[in-house]
Amino acid sequence: MSGFNATNLVESRIPYEYDGENFEGYFVYDSSCEMPLTVILINHNWDGADGYEEWRAKLIANECYAAFVVSVYNASVPTGEALPIP
Repeated sequence: MSGFNATNLVESRIPYEYDGENFEGYFVYDSSCEMPLTVILINHNWDGADGYEEWRAKLIANECYAAFVVSVYNASVPTGEALPIP
């Protein structure tokens, strides 16, 4: 997938804790934009945060917003494509 300019993107994984559980989010912004930036929160669907949410965050960052992908599953829960329904 493409559609964004990665030249000035600054990306980082942000570990955080809530109610004794460990989580990891994804933060991205475009360093060429005037600061301060408005932060857009992105929540994933039922299969967890993956490349799609990160791609959307990069698109948003190119529009001079900061984007943070929130994970509602703790860091030990695998994410990705769902198994087919039998």
